[in-house]
Amino acid sequence: MYNELFEKMTVDDGLKKKVEERIDAKMKSKKPLIFKAALLAACMALALSAAAFAAYRYLSAEGAVRELGDAKLAESFKGEGMNISAEDGGYRATLLDVRSGSELSGFADSADELSPERTYAVLALERTDGAEMTDADDLMVSPLISGLNPQYFNVFTLGGSSVRKTIDGVEYRIVDCDSIECFADRPLYMAVYEGMTPNSAYVMDGESGLISPKPDCEGANMLIRFALDPQKADHDKAQALIDRVNEEMSPESTDGGSLRVADAPEEYSESENEAAASQLIVVE
Repeated sequence: MYNELFEKMTVDDGLKKKVEERIDAKMKSKKPLIFKAALLAACMALALSAAAFAAYRYLSAEGAVRELGDAKLAESFKGEGMNISAEDGGYRATLLDVRSGSELSGFADSADELSPERTYAVLALERTDGAEMTDADDLMVSPLISGLNPQYFNVFTLGGSSVRKTIDGVEYRIVDCDSIECFADRPLYMAVYEGMTPNSAYVMDGESGLISPKPDCEGANMLIRFALDPQKADHDKAQALIDRVNEEMSPESTDGGSLRVADAPEEYSESENEAAASQLIVVE
């Protein structure tokens, strides 16, 4: 186009050549800019794809609950979830979200009648080798509470139950128990392990009350630490739950002794709660 235009113009050949050279130089200088822009656009597309993959790596808590058939409970899980992950023993566990309240589920049972206020946790469980989860992958899930001995305060003593379903190789599970929201001013945990009672896989520090996995434990023992809104803590309800479990688990034993339940500290410092929040590992 430029050459045809200059052929029609009656200008000095020297001037024509200089103008053409300047145009060629301008065009050449734009090529790297065009390449850089294209490269940047490609990188942005890849980054967005990675973010989209992370966002849809699992069903959302709401989606998982719907797949498990509880449409009423699914409504309470609308919004952004926790998505906290831990790995051990060839498994990965992700806490999708936690909700607490009364009459949240469409499937009430005797546990709901005894303790109307319930806590519901939704998890995604998978094998790290990519194989599909089966009935042979028998993982136990239990909430644990800082300051309370895992041997006596766990999913069994807190009136827990669960439902599960495997979708695309990932097992989605709803675990419910008596509401632990009253302990929201202290660190809370979701334990995922192989075995029965969690005391075989976890230990509580007698001074701080913090819970950690036993390093010499056989099999998987994942511990997901999470935080709830500390404003929802209720010390009266917490003490009532402690007293109830203590009474249920501390009858006179056959040897004349009694089971001892660890005392719970009245409250955790702000730094402890900040530490709990800082240990949240978000799936990317």
